[in-house]
Amino acid sequence: MSYTVNPPTYVGGTPSEFNITNITLNGEVCSSESFIIDPNKGSIEITNTENLAVGLYSISIGCKSNGSYHEFKDAIAINMMAPVPDGIKVEPNYIKVNFQEVGESKATAQVTTEGEHVSIRTYAIAKGPNSDFFKISNTGVISINKDKTAEMQPGIYPVSLKLTTLAGEGIFENAITFNITSKPLSVTYNSENKGKNRRRIRFKWTDKLYQPYTNTKKRLNRRFDLQY
Repeated sequence: MSYTVNPPTYVGGTPSEFNITNITLNGEVCSSESFIIDPNKGSIEITNTENLAVGLYSISIGCKSNGSYHEFKDAIAINMMAPVPDGIKVEPNYIKVNFQEVGESKATAQVTTEGEHVSIRTYAIAKGPNSDFFKISNTGVISINKDKTAEMQPGIYPVSLKLTTLAGEGIFENAITFNITSKPLSVTYNSENKGKNRRRIRFKWTDKLYQPYTNTKKRLNRRFDLQY
């Protein structure tokens, strides 16, 4: 599977010529072709995740701005975790909710195990940009976090779980998908009208996607700075 880490925000001149200067795994220098940086935007694609060793990867980034070269040590931390054992599932694994009703939604899903060979000790939503929108109880019931519904937008939200079993901590990728549907939130009629009875309509809405395994490190603002 593959994922993309969004481009960084920056303070100062527009950065360019992004490159990865160093990668470590659990503090030890390593090499990997699974991390690919866009030299113009700074976004990072993570590919072939099934071939990556389990552990904490720290990625250092370099770039140019206003004619000077800058390097940011351990700019990104990516925690690759082992998958959970077979026999764990979520029922249902797809929930559709109308955006206008999301604040009152009582939709839930339950983490279950098949047989007695798997025992789950702890449940958590895997951290990601949209992870605060959902919650899970200590018995494995997944629901929408009512405290965060004011910040939600229509879109598709895959949710991954971090579960602890007798084998240790593991990630259950895309365990469930929440589809928050809505009619268009706004309609704009362009003033330009070319041709008889022609009218162009533009619809606007937001579609946010979950991105797992990323963690940011905050930095103090300086003359030039990046933040993922």
